[in-house]
Amino acid sequence: MSRTHGLTLGKFAPLHRGHQFLIETALAEMEQVSVIVYDSPEVTAVPLPVRAGWIRQLYPASSCF
Repeated sequence: MSRTHGLTLGKFAPLHRGHQFLIETALAEMEQVSVIVYDSPEVTAVPLPVRAGWIRQLYPASSCF
């Protein structure tokens, strides 16, 4: 079976090396990677758009939602 599309999701609150390892591994092994950042205001005061922006800035080859 061909591995073409990877998916990862998380709060990324804050983004840390474990998250980065996960995303970087997916980017190395998959043709396309989607990252879903979900809101969790009870866990973090960092707004969702800021956290998604971190992913978009560091990993422009991924699709961040």
